[in-house]
Parts: sequence; structure tokens; C-alpha cells
Amino acid sequence: MLLLSDRLLLWGCVVYACLLVLGAALLPYDWVKPWLSETGPFEIGALAAWLAAAAVVALRIRPFTSRTLAFVVVCVLCAAREADLHKAFTQESMSRLSYYRKSTAPLIEKLLAGSVALLFVGLLLYALIVAARFLFREGGLRSRSGLWLIVSAVLLVLTKALDRAAGVIAESFMLSLPPLLQHVSAAIEEGLEALVPLAFALSAWISQTERRYLS
Repeated sequence: MLLLSDRLLLWGCVVYACLLVLGAALLPYDWVKPWLSETGPFEIGALAAWLAAAAVVALRIRPFTSRTLAFVVVCVLCAAREADLHKAFTQESMSRLSYYRKSTAPLIEKLLAGSVALLFVGLLLYALIVAARFLFREGGLRSRSGLWLIVSAVLLVLTKALDRAAGVIAESFMLSLPPLLQHVSAAIEEGLEALVPLAFALSAWISQTERRYLS
């Protein structure tokens, strides 16, 4: 059962998204651009939010099991990606297949980068399986923590889709989105990124309260 605080937070997310759209559409791009840069407040906010989520999971979830550790590591790796560490020590981003197939990087570098990338993918898949089990087999769909876990997942998919949309359209259809649409899409993607770990952290926090209440 949702509480008033949950409803208020959901409406806050909607209002925040609307403000992002209006700001990108109405304000001069020179004003908006610094907010969307790699060193802008949205990017830094997302990094800090992932670290905060890692701390919430580590300090809040009890008992602390290997599953808890996996979620902490996923959050830390997501923070590292926001800090661009996925391309700080390699010639190209280790998340791109072209790096392993076409780059001139040394083989040892590719092996090390590939190991880290596979670790992240493996942990992410494990986290998805645990989340799906919680939602569909353990009654999470009827819980507050389940709601915020779904919100986090939806925002993650939305932001990643927006991040790739312009590139996919350009490559597949040889079309370039109008500048205004690109600005609005970038504002939504960058602005909502920090909400993904915050919603996940809230889900983790609430889950412990619900567990004590049910027990």
C-alpha cells in the first residue's frame, strides 16, 4: 500500500521531468549546455547518487550476504562509469565491442578490460535475476519497495534508450534529429539519470522497514 510520501515523491518526479523539458525547450542552449556536460551538476549528481545507493545497501540491508555485496559492487561500478573510468585507462571505452575488435590496444589491456566488463555484466545480470525474483515470486509487486524498484528500472531503461536514440536513428535511417529535440532528449536523459540510483536506494531502505513490519 502506497503512503502519501510515495505519492508526493512520484508527483515530484513528474514535475521534475516536466521542468527538464521546459527548461531545454525554452531556455537558450548556451545556458542549458553546462548542465548537460560531463562535468555538469547532473553528471556529478548521478555519480554521487550511485555512491549513496551503495552506502545505503551496504549499511541498511541485513543480513549482509553475497547478494548484498553484489548489489554494492554494481552501484560502485555504475558510479565509476559515471566518472568515465570505463575509458580512463584504455584507448577506447571498454563497454564498446569495437574496442576489442578494431582498436590497436595491447592484448593484455583488452584482456584486463574485458574481464572488468564481463564482471560488470555478470553482476548486472545477477542483480536483474534477484530483482525479478523479488517482484514476481516474493510479492514485491504489491510492496512499496517493489514500486520504487520498478521506478528505478523504468528510468534506467528510459535514460539509456534516450542516450542511444539519436545515434541509432542517424546510423539506421541517415536522419538527424532537430536541434530542439536533441536538446530536450539530452536534458531528460541527463536530468533523470540521478533518479535511477535514488529510487533504487529508496527501495532498499524501505525493504528493510517492510521486512521488520511483516515479521
